[in-house]
Amino acid sequence: MGNVSNPSLWAAAQRLAFIEKSAWWRGVVNRQDLQAIFGVSLAQASADIQKYHELNPGALIYNLNRKRYEGNVEMRIPEGSTTLEEALRLFFPGGSMERVRFAANGVSASVAARLDMVALPQRNGHLETLRRVFMASLYASKLKIRYLSVHGSKDSWRVVRPHAWGNDGNRWHFRAWCEESAGFRDFVVGRVVEAEWPQEVTEAMPKDAEWEEIVTLKLRPSRNLDAIQRAAIALDYGIPENGVLSVSVRKAMENYLRVRLHLPFADGSAPVAQLEEVR
Repeated sequence: MGNVSNPSLWAAAQRLAFIEKSAWWRGVVNRQDLQAIFGVSLAQASADIQKYHELNPGALIYNLNRKRYEGNVEMRIPEGSTTLEEALRLFFPGGSMERVRFAANGVSASVAARLDMVALPQRNGHLETLRRVFMASLYASKLKIRYLSVHGSKDSWRVVRPHAWGNDGNRWHFRAWCEESAGFRDFVVGRVVEAEWPQEVTEAMPKDAEWEEIVTLKLRPSRNLDAIQRAAIALDYGIPENGVLSVSVRKAMENYLRVRLHLPFADGSAPVAQLEEVR
């Protein structure tokens, strides 16, 4: 429904999408919410709801007693058009819609929040350094960086050619050809202390076979668990009864997935703890 070349059509599409998500997740659509979030008039909000009613007939039912549109229990929306995370972010107490409403009344929404997430420490690099690394990755340029390496406890300058980016769910790293190692390595952006300006190169970059290769892990609930525990884990991960879960990942990122799933590394070793609690 979006149209980025026409701002007014794009804004209208955003409002229609919000109406659909509100009806689907909350079971109700309020004109006042459209006013508060999108800054439109009451008449425009009414027109938007009517437009959605025309686009998806039967999805909304008007409740005469409460004088509002409600989501029909039988309504259908495109698969993948919304997620649980989006519903929590928008509509659950403490979500963005509630913060907008509370702010409009000059009241803090924190007292009503029933939604929270674990906030991990941010692991970002210096902005100027990030700019240079990012630009080098765009054009496969050569880049001289000063890097603090956990493996081998080294603080050294090295020449790299970044070509891809990966995220392990906690931090970003860039995948690059390292002249010192004569191979592809992962470099955590937060460990780049300094970076010179990228230099253009004419020679082709070697093929990163591990980045291109996709491997599939076959997983099942641990046999160290009892039957009830295995059933709970299977339900948690959507594993069919007496079946396996197939998870595909780039070979270069396999160990990151293993860490997230608390599995041993591909070579059978275990990750080394990087933090310890101070008591």
